[in-house]
Amino acid sequence: MKDAKITSKKKEYPFDFKKYLTIRNILVFIILLTLYIAFPKLLQPIILIIFFYPISLFSCRLTKYIKFLNTETITGFTVFLGYLYGWKWALFFGFVLGTYMWSQTYMNQLTFVQCFTYIFAAYFGYCSSIWFPKNFLIGYLVAVTIKNVLNFVVFLFFNPSLVENISHTIAAVITNTFIMPIFLQLLYNLIMTITPT
Repeated sequence: MKDAKITSKKKEYPFDFKKYLTIRNILVFIILLTLYIAFPKLLQPIILIIFFYPISLFSCRLTKYIKFLNTETITGFTVFLGYLYGWKWALFFGFVLGTYMWSQTYMNQLTFVQCFTYIFAAYFGYCSSIWFPKNFLIGYLVAVTIKNVLNFVVFLFFNPSLVENISHTIAAVITNTFIMPIFLQLLYNLIMTITPT
């Protein structure tokens, strides 16, 4: 009897999508699609936060293990949310979830200060949508640059090692100014395409 159960499990396909095509799942999908079409500005940031969270958590862990480098992506995602959905969503992701993510990986004096600078990232992300309403890339770069300069200046008061502060800032610039905009511009274009007008 046990052998029969084992052989029946072996014959199951790992990607059997037919078992998911139930009436209940189809109804749930239709309800979610209807809600998305009716309230895109409410559901979009929630979906994006769910998507951004594991990436940001991984980047925090990577920053912890690679000394003198700052590979965090919370800043970029915070500015992105601020630009598209306002400072409240950005503040929730950057400050609230950002502080939680850092506390789960590595919390010291500098990361604690950095969590507070996410407040400025949220605000400048929102402001950049007003300053550059039809040019996400320019708005993003301006907001991230202001946040990186602010980080550098604030860190001078809390970190006695100038070399570590400079390397930390350079890594943040590489991550959030050169790498993240490519991905976020594509995501921005996709959201603008699928968002009902």
